[in-house]
Amino acid sequence: MRILLFLSFLVIASCASNKDGSKPLPKEVKGISNSDFIPKKEKVYNRRADAVKVEDKEIISKNILVSESLDKGQLFEDFKVESKIDELARTCYEKEFKEAREQIRLLEEEYRSNVIFWNQVATCFMLEKDYRKALLFYNKALEFNASYAPVLNNIGVMYEKQGEDERALISYQKASSSNKYARTPKYNMAMLYLKYGLYNKSKDILAGLKRINSKDSQILNALAVSELMSGDVNSALNNYKSVDSDLLEKPAYGINYAYALFLDGKKDKAIDAFEDVDIEKNDSNYSYYLRVKSLIGVR
Repeated sequence: MRILLFLSFLVIASCASNKDGSKPLPKEVKGISNSDFIPKKEKVYNRRADAVKVEDKEIISKNILVSESLDKGQLFEDFKVESKIDELARTCYEKEFKEAREQIRLLEEEYRSNVIFWNQVATCFMLEKDYRKALLFYNKALEFNASYAPVLNNIGVMYEKQGEDERALISYQKASSSNKYARTPKYNMAMLYLKYGLYNKSKDILAGLKRINSKDSQILNALAVSELMSGDVNSALNNYKSVDSDLLEKPAYGINYAYALFLDGKKDKAIDAFEDVDIEKNDSNYSYYLRVKSLIGVR
């Protein structure tokens, strides 16, 4: 049975007859013609529509994942809207969920068998933290393509958001197996391994991604952290040399960079790098920031 996100209906009221015996048209249906009952032509899945469209060539050259996914919507200022599904994606990432529901209602008939559409519908609910509905529509998407990597990856992201890391890992592995060229599930898998200190598994994946693009600061940072955890300080610092310098002011980059300099015996440079880090007390990295601060001797 086809699942409908929104049910539309017409209430046809009874009415008195005209003098000639015919029934007058209710005011709600005046102006409607036979053409209004012709179903919209269905938009089938188009593989080329999978890729995120970003026009800035510099962003493309420095972000290995940009063509596959949007990191928390931060690239939407450079995002090229080419379809109605793109418009829906933008609305969802901007957290305009009421407007998104209306867009979904209008698009459902046209995209009823389109895996990309149902994937985006599910992602809207995930962004709204309605994980039950998100899973429902991810499964709906899989009805049309059971091995569709973006859906399998997003299910992993959803599980990880709920703290179900084992299920998340299985989903990332499935996504990676279903499309050996997909980079996003590999990166997500590597970060999950890193979270649990499985740095060798993480390092192997990230080194492969670096071979695809050696300019991606996100990959370089994660690889450097993996190397730090394995005690390879020199390799970590070599990777940090290629990271965009502006990013080293962010906690996720700068704290470990400063720590790597300290471990390499460069205490003064470590302190300088650490003091450049811009962090708020409510940042999730703040307790780690304080630990590193104490270790390297920053007053």
